[in-house]
Amino acid sequence: VIVPDDIQPDENLPVMFMWHWLGGSGQDFYERADAQEAVNEKRFIAVIPDGREAEQGTLFKWPFSIADPDESMEAEFQLFEDMLSCVHEQFNVDKDCVSSVGVSAGALFTDQLAGHRGERLASFLSLSGGTGGDFVKGWHAPEHKLPGLVLWGGPEDKCIVINFEETSHDLEEKLVEGGHFVVECIHNCNHSTPPFDVPEGMT
Repeated sequence: VIVPDDIQPDENLPVMFMWHWLGGSGQDFYERADAQEAVNEKRFIAVIPDGREAEQGTLFKWPFSIADPDESMEAEFQLFEDMLSCVHEQFNVDKDCVSSVGVSAGALFTDQLAGHRGERLASFLSLSGGTGGDFVKGWHAPEHKLPGLVLWGGPEDKCIVINFEETSHDLEEKLVEGGHFVVECIHNCNHSTPPFDVPEGMT
């Protein structure tokens, strides 16, 4: 749990859940996202959990595949609920501004979370994620409309057996059909982070 270094007792802060990629960890996401500087500057609380190991019941850190049983999905959704409750007990949280961002395997789970626990979220960001196809669970319509950013690395954004252009398109189609607000972003760096210089004054 990452909070601003100078958090004030009366601050009512948004919360961002951050789900890491396959082969990564919460610490990796913390470092790559420059999380401490980000929460200091943008004034929010970041929650960055570690995914499960294979012997803990899922092959890809987070449950999202058609092979993951409903019980495994519910256990992870309950973890999200428990983490949110824990943060709310310790800090002043803006309950109307809870968001989720995931990268790759974490994005595939974020998209499931947005569908099944959308009533808890104000928005979500899917960075090389998506839904549907032969391997990933389909979209589950949430109880309310929520905006989503759907980003991927073009037609060659692939990893293991997943074509992220196809799964991202599927997610976008379902969001549009459901009347959600969608921002699409496509880069040309395949399944990797685009190289860019951070603008002055930003994290």
